[in-house]
Amino acid sequence: MWAPNTDNLWDERVKIWSTNNYDEIDLVGFDEESSYVLQDDVTGADGAQIWMINLLINNVWIQIGNSFLQTLEEAAPFIQASIDALTP
Repeated sequence: MWAPNTDNLWDERVKIWSTNNYDEIDLVGFDEESSYVLQDDVTGADGAQIWMINLLINNVWIQIGNSFLQTLEEAAPFIQASIDALTP
């Protein structure tokens, strides 16, 4: 998901993430302004693993979530592809 950071959207979401088990992180190898990850064996209603990252780059919020990635290293190609998709 990509969304422009308008009307303090990012700041409003950070307040929610900060109280819901998301950790602020610095993504090595990426020039993001800010990023938050949800990991550590959190499971959804169906028992599936939940893994999600939200990052702000070039004033665009990118969200990547799934149940098959478990580490930032595994997610790196998806993160890069999402960033690359911002540039025509």
